[in-house]
Amino acid sequence: MKPNKDVILLYMARKGLSRQDIIDASDLPPRTLADVLAGKSTRPKTLGKVAKALGVDPAKLVIPEGVAK
Repeated sequence: MKPNKDVILLYMARKGLSRQDIIDASDLPPRTLADVLAGKSTRPKTLGKVAKALGVDPAKLVIPEGVAK
């Protein structure tokens, strides 16, 4: 799955959450979150943890297949 880093950063900003807040809430290693925020492909489970920490549907955080970004 390809995360939409711009959307994730927008949700973080709207909710006033830092990277550390997401790490703490999702129990992800800092490097994994850095990869997600860099837009690198990630596992659905990882994206689900980020979505849960943000309080949003995971589908809102992905770039649909076939869409160039």
